[in-house]
Amino acid sequence: MNILQSIPFFEELSDGAKETLKTTAQTMHLEAGEEVTSYGEGLCEDAFFVDEGRIRVFKTGENGEEVTLYDVVDQEACLANLRCMFEDKPYEVRAVAKEDSRLLSVPASTVKNTLLHEPAFVEYTMRTTLDKIDTLMWHYETISFAPVKNRIILYLHEKSKHEKIKTVYATHQEIASEIGATREVVSRNLKALEQEGYVKLFRGRIRLLKKLPTL
Repeated sequence: MNILQSIPFFEELSDGAKETLKTTAQTMHLEAGEEVTSYGEGLCEDAFFVDEGRIRVFKTGENGEEVTLYDVVDQEACLANLRCMFEDKPYEVRAVAKEDSRLLSVPASTVKNTLLHEPAFVEYTMRTTLDKIDTLMWHYETISFAPVKNRIILYLHEKSKHEKIKTVYATHQEIASEIGATREVVSRNLKALEQEGYVKLFRGRIRLLKKLPTL
């Protein structure tokens, strides 16, 4: 399948917009750990859409600790990337590939001059914005109000629900960064969940054995 056809709104675009994308969009291949954007980088020259893989979007505090804002997965765009492009501002976040990924890169000029006149793209952008706002609110509520064990349960529930899987691929440090805790505390609480029979821990992944406790 042509990578352009993986964009959710592509088939709903006008013929002119489709042709413009065909001539201006490019495919990007990223290896796990490779950076897409960096904090304070110059103005966005391109918008990117994830075709395959996973991009982690996060911020780094003054103490060096990282806090994940959200992941960008299959057929999604990055809200921070779109904001940077629309407002002509430098990046305020970092984005790194969590696994080998394939992206579609679309020049900012194409987005502004062509896609902004396409109702399908405008609707897609609104859905992306609302979806990531929901994710950010979930992170805020999780980090602000819940004990660490509850944060971990919420994290595992959210990941397995969103991805419809029984295995969550994340290290203890990645979970700690996402929920605002230390790796040691996360490891201790995950071990407790394993002893209670809810999960099985492996290197870099967590297998869900039964329904997680209701909070």
